[in-house]
Amino acid sequence: MTKIINFSVVEILPSLLDKTKQQTIRPAWKTGKVPFGAWDWMNKCPKTGAMLKTPRFKVGDKVEILWREEDDYLWFEKATGTPVTDMAYQAALEESRKLFFNKHLGNAEITECFKIELSKGGILSLATENNNALQTTTDLFRDSYNNEFNEDLAKREGFRDIVTVKSPNVKMKSSAAEQMFKILDKKYDLSSPKTFYVYRFKWKGTD
Repeated sequence: MTKIINFSVVEILPSLLDKTKQQTIRPAWKTGKVPFGAWDWMNKCPKTGAMLKTPRFKVGDKVEILWREEDDYLWFEKATGTPVTDMAYQAALEESRKLFFNKHLGNAEITECFKIELSKGGILSLATENNNALQTTTDLFRDSYNNEFNEDLAKREGFRDIVTVKSPNVKMKSSAAEQMFKILDKKYDLSSPKTFYVYRFKWKGTD
């Protein structure tokens, strides 16, 4: 059975459209009742908390890549990732692919899966799928966003360096890694370390 990987972060949309995105980083935890029936006596209810969950995908899984699966719309604008809501306009979209795209982005196969622990300071540790224990990495990973490993991870995730021109003589660069950690922190709050699964995939029909 083909499984679905859904995306909605507009910052990585260009890498989905040109199929340079090679992975997705997803939470390795779920929130629910703590095992063994632990009881919160103050609130008179079962305790809840974050628990590690098993990987959703394994190497060899076939997946379908979708944009905003929850939306009923089929066509979206390439520039913004927002749906085209005018039904009459949608009828002409087959001839207008320069500006719009179909939510069914393509198919892929999972090629690699590993765990990684992230915080605002960068990558703390990682483990391959054959090693369930997270191993502390070298200090290199913790020192800066802008090191070779972080940049490689971010670019595989679909982020790209952005150069903003402040004035004719002043240019500001925001690295792919800086953007990735900013988005992940906003969504998952990396003020405390969080564990994620990294699923790498190969698009069908690409070399």
